[in-house]
Amino acid sequence: MALAIEEQGYKSEFIVFSDNKDGLRSVPKGLPSWLEKYVGHPVMEIPDPFCCHPSYGEHMISLLLEALEKCGIEYKFMTAVEAYKNGLLNEEIKTILQNAKRISSIVKKETGQEKYEKVLPYFPVCASCGRIYTTKA
Repeated sequence: MALAIEEQGYKSEFIVFSDNKDGLRSVPKGLPSWLEKYVGHPVMEIPDPFCCHPSYGEHMISLLLEALEKCGIEYKFMTAVEAYKNGLLNEEIKTILQNAKRISSIVKKETGQEKYEKVLPYFPVCASCGRIYTTKA
């Protein structure tokens, strides 16, 4: 894609975005069963099962960046934590929350999923349990 854009005379930039606030949906095959208690928690807050990074999220990021560097791919890297901390997504979040009913209708029409009729299409971390995907609308 970048080459096609550049051939048209435009500049391009490969942005690698890690959603390290994303919740662990299940324990990947081959990883320790003790991770089960972290299902639903943001990957940046889960201990690294390999004990070489501050979190499971950081471990996975390192694998991705290492592969990109080995391939000689130039990129700009950003994490969800940085984006939220710097307010880069504030307007988008506001728009999503203000249009939650409309978004729910579109998702239902396009995918048949009704879950956004009961939960917000934005998933903050629950202050009580530390999990994501549990906040109800």
